[in-house]
Amino acid sequence: VFLRRDGRKAYTLRMHDPLDTAALEGSLSERIRQVAEFYTRAIETEVRAAPEQWLWMHNRWKTRPPGGDERCGRR
Repeated sequence: VFLRRDGRKAYTLRMHDPLDTAALEGSLSERIRQVAEFYTRAIETEVRAAPEQWLWMHNRWKTRPPGGDERCGRR
């Protein structure tokens, strides 16, 4: 479930299909991966649809690939 701002005091409620974990197959680690992919895909869909409405402040990826800082403009 997501709320998207449509104006100063208006919002649109957006709902994605629920995840039926009973339908998942594979080992526990495979099912955990499937759940993570499901939620990541839903968030990515909403962010790409309205990126100006998102601000991510959590340092989720604490390490960077070699050269990553240069591509981000950080030194």
